[in-house]
Amino acid sequence: MSATTAHIEGEIPSSSTSISKEQMALLRQKIRETVLALGGYWSPLSAVARVLEELGELAELLSPDRIDNDRMAAELADLFIITTCIADQYCVTVNEHTRGLNDSRPAVEAISGTSWPRMFYLLSERAGRLGRLVNALEGDKCPKPDEERPTIAAATASLQATLVEMFHLTGRELVASVSTALDMNIKRDKARFKAHWDPTTALSLERFRPLIANTLCPFAQQAKVWGAPDYDEHMDVAHNISRIAPVLTRFCRIARSQALDGFVIRLTSPAHIRDIHSFSHIFRVILAELGRTNKINGFHNALEDEILNDKWRFTFSNVSFFVTTFAPFYRGDHPRFSWCSKSAFIFMQPEFSFDAHGIHIDNPKRESIKSGIREEFSRSTIGYSPELVEQPMEALKYVKPLDIDAPSVRWWEVEGPTATSIVEAEALGSETSCKMKTSNRQRATDSETQLPRLSCETTSAVAERILSVAALAQQLKCTLRHSWLSNGRQESVAEHTWRMSLIALLVAPHLKVKVDITTLLKIVIVHDLVEAIAGDVPVFEVIATPESQTLKRERETEAMQQIVTMLPEINAAEIQSLWHDFESSTSNEARVAQAIDKLEAQIQHNEASLSTWLDVEKSLMNSLDTYTCFDPFLDAIRARIVAETVAKLNIGLDE
Repeated sequence: MSATTAHIEGEIPSSSTSISKEQMALLRQKIRETVLALGGYWSPLSAVARVLEELGELAELLSPDRIDNDRMAAELADLFIITTCIADQYCVTVNEHTRGLNDSRPAVEAISGTSWPRMFYLLSERAGRLGRLVNALEGDKCPKPDEERPTIAAATASLQATLVEMFHLTGRELVASVSTALDMNIKRDKARFKAHWDPTTALSLERFRPLIANTLCPFAQQAKVWGAPDYDEHMDVAHNISRIAPVLTRFCRIARSQALDGFVIRLTSPAHIRDIHSFSHIFRVILAELGRTNKINGFHNALEDEILNDKWRFTFSNVSFFVTTFAPFYRGDHPRFSWCSKSAFIFMQPEFSFDAHGIHIDNPKRESIKSGIREEFSRSTIGYSPELVEQPMEALKYVKPLDIDAPSVRWWEVEGPTATSIVEAEALGSETSCKMKTSNRQRATDSETQLPRLSCETTSAVAERILSVAALAQQLKCTLRHSWLSNGRQESVAEHTWRMSLIALLVAPHLKVKVDITTLLKIVIVHDLVEAIAGDVPVFEVIATPESQTLKRERETEAMQQIVTMLPEINAAEIQSLWHDFESSTSNEARVAQAIDKLEAQIQHNEASLSTWLDVEKSLMNSLDTYTCFDPFLDAIRARIVAETVAKLNIGLDE
């Protein structure tokens, strides 16, 4: 028997050791990073379709008398990756994943038999269970009233336990095979799929993680949380809720059976989060719009009820929520401090999630558990007012006052901020917000020992985020443009960006328009960063149809959103701003960068062999003046470049 083939009816080798928690954590981290670099998770239903596709490819490999173990291991690795993605999208923890997989292995070993066909039948049956479950959660199929619905954790664990046994049959190592498949995918599938937004990779959730990491709540570290689409301050409330409500509805449909713990909405506008008054107002407006949407969908609008009632709860899609808010205007030792200087959060926790943590009403130990949590908060923060915590009105606990002894916040009665305060917030931005936060902290306590402002993340976490984007940027060295060098090699995006930077540095002192060289260089460096995910699209393909222009814009916007989630907050804001400036050409620096982008491309064409030119590229020089006409020096450079282009075309130089 060769090293790469085995009889279909051959015996299964003895099982290797179980997958450790550490191995699973590393595998899941690498899978997640690769998927994000390729554009994000597929929707769960699309992922199930991919599982079906992989099963078909496995069946094809089982057709001959002998099978190729390397090819079989590669297909099994793809299945492991896809099903791990599904588990991640439903917040299956590493502990659940590892324990479930290893606990399922003995049962698989007992019934799998000794043949490839029997293993394949078992795998198909387990895949069918997973598909049935995802369809019930996401699709049109409603489960039968008496049908037991397993968790995604259990369904993926039993399927992957079968995959582990099949890996043993190939004689290949699972971790190594999955790593190889991921390395191949990052090269093969770049820009192959449209980026897909997912609540488990939402920017709102990424910005919420420092708070999860630093809160004293003992249940937070293992909490299963989804993020909402980011609130767009440039759009009205109705538009924002029209984007958030469908995701929240999906959360409500899934949360109980899959033990999800919370849903987070992030706010960033200074006009909304500058102080407790402005935040209370936008909080009221958001809950009111969610309630209105809920009523349109056939459910109850909780804000139409008497809010100051001990039975009142905010509900959405028939799920009752306990709502907690966090904001940057609280002082650093306040339990509701948001741990992000430019973000406030609305955290919606289904009340049934308290059952999983032993603090539901029927648990006799409920009060002792809650008392212990409050004591921990009191030791390390300013704590909560006992009177406020113990009083029965749930709504008064949603937005906490700045000081422990201050009156309760009746957020549902807060009217909008004055026109002056809105203008101030928008004009002064983060500087004003920072001053307001300092003022609020000073008002909150007279103590000289108040805690200093705490950073959002540890130095190690920030370093890890920066290095992850640096690793992603390496793809720009591998991503090729439709331009050739003078030695006949195709140019990379990174090479194009480097020479753009040099040209920008050289031309800046000679421009008639005023530019800041630092900003100009920053824009040049950032302008094609999205192509590390979205890939490079030649200009003649972009301008071919309106549809291609729209597709490019959507892919690159989604890619930038993904990059933003990877970066520390201060870097994310700058990178996103620079990229948007380049795309919209709003500043002088962006207009110059746009011009240099086109000029450098034409210079490279002139330096390449004429045989590498397509016919459509021979006329692109005619549109260069639209990018340079605003500055005489840039236009002079354009004229020289075009003259060289014309000469090359007329003489037919091929060098």
